[in-house]
Amino acid sequence: MPVQVPDDPFETHRAFCEDNFALFQMLHARNVHPDWRITLLFYAALHRVKMMMLRTGVDLDEYPDHQTMAHWVHVEHGARVGGAYRTLLQSSYDARYSGFPDTRAGTQL
Repeated sequence: MPVQVPDDPFETHRAFCEDNFALFQMLHARNVHPDWRITLLFYAALHRVKMMMLRTGVDLDEYPDHQTMAHWVHVEHGARVGGAYRTLLQSSYDARYSGFPDTRAGTQL
């Protein structure tokens, strides 16, 4: 289902977050495409972070890439949340560019 993109940036990120998470849930329920699942989960988290940033008055242009955004998460929400976000970021990157380890088969996808 396509995302309806609202005019409000906060609501736009909410729509993308919800859409990515819904697709993650569908693939997870079917136990398929682990590479897409982790990527969708990361992008749901990314849009949730952007929502938090907008809610606190942060200019998103000051955080132009994933690394600067991950740093913001770490500073604003502590090591536990920041570490979890960085893990999602790295896992998503690995899934897209290095292949994703399929632990069931012991092979790379």
